[in-house]
Amino acid sequence: MATGLGFGHPLTPGTWLRPLGPSLRRLVIAILALAILLWATIPAAISRLTDPSAIDQVALTGPRGPQCLRLILAGDVSGSMTQYAAAEQAAVNQFLTWAPTNLRPDDEIGVLSFAGSIAWNRRPAPANASTMTTGTPANMSDGTALSPVINGIGSLPASGCRTALALLSDGQMQDLPAPQDARAMQVAAGIDDLSLLVPSAGIDRPTDWNTTFPAAMGTVFDGTDPNATGLTFAHLVARLTEQTLRKL
Repeated sequence: MATGLGFGHPLTPGTWLRPLGPSLRRLVIAILALAILLWATIPAAISRLTDPSAIDQVALTGPRGPQCLRLILAGDVSGSMTQYAAAEQAAVNQFLTWAPTNLRPDDEIGVLSFAGSIAWNRRPAPANASTMTTGTPANMSDGTALSPVINGIGSLPASGCRTALALLSDGQMQDLPAPQDARAMQVAAGIDDLSLLVPSAGIDRPTDWNTTFPAAMGTVFDGTDPNATGLTFAHLVARLTEQTLRKL
């Protein structure tokens, strides 16, 4: 007696489909194909349901080039950004807790607040330094100006690191340079990368921002949520280091 599972074995489709009519066989085969397709999508669906919701649920992974990173987080504390201040402060502290195990010891992180003037919450220091931010400084000038931020970074001690500036702002600046001057301003300050982090999809970035800094059109996130803000910082670093984020 044959013991193999060849065609005709009770467990093979050829046996139990043969008695069915052609139309019914096609229907059964289509149902089986759909079931297989749905089964294949289940892991991806589960993964989407369990996407990371906070920065402490992700880690940087993958190879990275030799150059260190100096990242400056500049938070706009003008009146139009008041509703995002508390979440931003919490997210910055989350980021500074996450950074030591994900960045290199020679990477630097600086945090400043700006309106019409700037104040450093944390001058650039190694990513593994224990210094935390102190909240929004008092007695800042009215308005929202970019030049104090650029000048403040330009006055920092020289660094061999790639310097990246991330502006947490709605882009409403009273002193944007002419488009032909914007690059020279960045180069003079030693800023290699400029990002605009926009804390609401309801914010319309001004046309002059898009014209002046076309490569920094803006990353949109929920700035009222500290966790969403912290994850935005992590994604920014992954882009700057050309790595990926792995879910823990």
